Amino acid sequence: MQKEQGGLEGRNMAIGNLKIQIRNAIAEGGFSYVYLARDNLNISKQYALKHIICNEEESLELVMREISVMKSLKGHPNVVSLLAHTILDMGQTKEEFLVMEFCEKSLVNVLERRGAGYFEEKQVLTIFKDVCNAAFAMHCYISTNHKRFERPEEMGIEEDNIRKYTTPACKAPEMWDLFRRKVISEKVGIWALGCLLYRICYFKYAFDGESKLQILNGNYRIPALPKYSAAILDLIRGMLQASPDDGPDITQVWFRVNEQLPENLQKSLEDWKFFLVVKRSAWLNSWWKNTQNGVFTCSDRMPDSLPRNTRCAVGRIADMVLQPIKACHVSEKVPQDQSDAATWAFKANNTSTRHRDQSGVAT
Repeated sequence: MQKEQGGLEGRNMAIGNLKIQIRNAIAEGGFSYVYLARDNLNISKQYALKHIICNEEESLELVMREISVMKSLKGHPNVVSLLAHTILDMGQTKEEFLVMEFCEKSLVNVLERRGAGYFEEKQVLTIFKDVCNAAFAMHCYISTNHKRFERPEEMGIEEDNIRKYTTPACKAPEMWDLFRRKVISEKVGIWALGCLLYRICYFKYAFDGESKLQILNGNYRIPALPKYSAAILDLIRGMLQASPDDGPDITQVWFRVNEQLPENLQKSLEDWKFFLVVKRSAWLNSWWKNTQNGVFTCSDRMPDSLPRNTRCAVGRIADMVLQPIKACHVSEKVPQDQSDAATWAFKANNTSTRHRDQSGVAT
């Protein structure tokens, strides 16, 4: 990818069904610009327009993957919506334009402008919960290719990709030194979430992104002020583990955050529905309807086509579903192998009547 030579301010464009006028640049990345754009037919409506110039096939594939993920997550309350997109063939390069929902305030801007007014713990958890909601949905949708590089030439190529597409201050240890031959997986996102939670709490990064040894060893300092509970500190420490094998997955992080919130802000099982059906999977729809109706007889093998992250998440949610069922007559529990999410089933006694009392306990 390459940076554009001239600005697009003032230009009118038709992208998909939208006709827009590009206004001023509002953000800049390593390989793209984001502009504020206005709807030509409804001048009160504003968009964020992302402009990317690709001069190689690999970068074009990355953009297409980004578009695919955003389309699949459209409608998620914590993910910016993709409204329209187009690709222009300019000969030697291709230019991508992504019209997205415009959010006036960003978490980064809030953190930068807040001064010394640190967040209370309830605010920290509420903000971080929304981030985890989005991360969980993406982890369930994206089928991650777990990578371990053995040959020096492979490592060189991957190091170049990591340098181009990651933020140093949030880059996980396994991405800093490929010669350690640690598997690169979705756990790099967990490390980034740990860095983000640290920044929400203390308005600075746990690592400066320059001290490689500090990051490889997971060495950072928890400031004396502001003071947060042991639960928050344990969550940060859990996500900032130098070895990815020692850290939690996104499902575990989500539950730990949810448990620390006041009861009126905690999510219920119903709130998982969007995430579970994000792939529009017939199997997941069937499984969800069974759990909602209190019928735990879904014994079909979980399809291998579902991303590994989704299979693991469903396994953990199944464990959660089982808790209130213990108040019922459960005649059989088929052992589940959560590591490969093979087959499980829960069979409620045919003579039991299932409903929920006011406390929410299944009886």
